Amino acid sequence: MSTKTRKTPARHYWGYLPFGGSLFGWLEPAIEPVAVIALSALSAFYFLLQVPVPCGAPNRTPGEFCRNNAPGILRGCHLQDHKWRRAALLIDRERRAELGLSFTRTWPVAIPVLAEIASIASGVAATAVHIISQAQ
Repeated sequence: MSTKTRKTPARHYWGYLPFGGSLFGWLEPAIEPVAVIALSALSAFYFLLQVPVPCGAPNRTPGEFCRNNAPGILRGCHLQDHKWRRAALLIDRERRAELGLSFTRTWPVAIPVLAEIASIASGVAATAVHIISQAQ
């Protein structure tokens, strides 16, 4: 395998660094809320659209789900029917329960979903802290 085609873990898992930085920003008072907002937004983007997770789209065999790698929580694998399947479930009101089940079916998907929720909550809280500190 040549060095051009070799994929490093840093290329796939870089988003955990801003996630850790945003959580560390809450523990260190010297870090400004704006930095926490930026790190939270960057990690939220990573988890939604780039973290490698199993696709999870239903296969033709009942009870089986696609195990191909998908880039991001909302996207599917390389198969045309699986692309943006979770994002379509997010829009469809009657099938949102199926979306929740697809997020909690396996740990490799549930951990990035929990990290996504934490980064969104961190960004919202840091925005509130920044607005309150500017008002005083």
